Amino acid sequence: MFLKRLIEGGSRGWTSPVTLGGFTTAVVILAAFVTIGLTLAGLGLLALGFVHADTGYGNVWWRLTVVGVDFDLTMSPLTSAAIQAVNP
Repeated sequence: MFLKRLIEGGSRGWTSPVTLGGFTTAVVILAAFVTIGLTLAGLGLLALGFVHADTGYGNVWWRLTVVGVDFDLTMSPLTSAAIQAVNP
């Protein structure tokens, strides 16, 4: 779906409802696929869209939490900084 909308985006217009709807649907499907896959693999869930409150740039952080181990890995794509926390 993503590739089809990417190919058709030039002819339909990048801001057309069909193109934007296709991109939105592709992102939702990808997020559901990743979350369900990580949950079934026992890795917990991948939560996308955490905004770090200390940065003025609206920095989006990616967070992976492992269920039952209390392991936390947070990474910023802007600075490539990774913060790891393991609680016994």
